[in-house]
Amino acid sequence: MEFFIKNFLNFLRLFKIGFSWGGYESLIIPLNNLKPLKNPSKSNNYWFRIHVGLESIDDLINDLAYAIKKYENKK
Repeated sequence: MEFFIKNFLNFLRLFKIGFSWGGYESLIIPLNNLKPLKNPSKSNNYWFRIHVGLESIDDLINDLAYAIKKYENKK
């Protein structure tokens, strides 16, 4: 899990890592390390909290798609 999260976050260009305090920038934070899931044995998924800022929605979607594609190519 750590490998995926670190690599995925490193490939993002527009999203910054952090919690939202009502700012205008887009932020992302992995949730898997913050608190245990109620039924961790039932999920192998990666969870992220995303705060969408004032950037173009198309640019943000493309940024997420780029990071996923780069990670998939690196595996």
